[in-house]
Amino acid sequence: MPLQTFHNLDQEKQETILNACFEEFALNDYQNASVSNIVRNLGISKGGFYRYFKDKKDLYTYLIDQATKMRLQGVENLFAETDDFYEILVKNFYQKIRFDLDHPVHGQFLYNMSQERYSDDLGDLMLQTKSRIMNLTKMMFQSFHAGNKIRTDIDPDIISFAIVQIQLGVYDFLLIKNQVDVQKNIKGKNPSLVIPEQEIMNVVKGFAEILRSGLKPATT
Repeated sequence: MPLQTFHNLDQEKQETILNACFEEFALNDYQNASVSNIVRNLGISKGGFYRYFKDKKDLYTYLIDQATKMRLQGVENLFAETDDFYEILVKNFYQKIRFDLDHPVHGQFLYNMSQERYSDDLGDLMLQTKSRIMNLTKMMFQSFHAGNKIRTDIDPDIISFAIVQIQLGVYDFLLIKNQVDVQKNIKGKNPSLVIPEQEIMNVVKGFAEILRSGLKPATT
């Protein structure tokens, strides 16, 4: 987590620093991301940077925490709006995609993070992060499982893993289908991903339908 000197900065300065950090990790995996590039873009010294964060891993962990919180904003509201499992799936998938398209730097950062594997520096941080997201997903949908609104013969951990993996895959699918070069847009300082709303909704509903059909309780 950031050192106190970072928290002492005004909000605008904090955001400037974090935006530069997000961009570096959106353009590179953890191993190739460079603190030297970050400080050069910010116009500060490495010594000044390490007054804000203990090390590269400390920075990366904080970025994960901040981007994840941003993406999860409003999730709780979905369950207050409806108790229909399929409708919540659609809205949940759409909300995640809308965030990634509206915040492509953060979205690409989270995508890169999800592709990381064990390293001497990070350890199993990525698996631990995905495990927390799976547990949160399982908690969100446990009422449907307990109420026999979805199949109860499948381990809820498997269900939550499938939902999380599809959430990641929908964004990937849209980028591939539309041949979007996210990194090129980010480098060009014009990271605007324009995909028609109807296409997004059709894709989201398609993936959600795969889950709904597979998780629907068998009729007797």
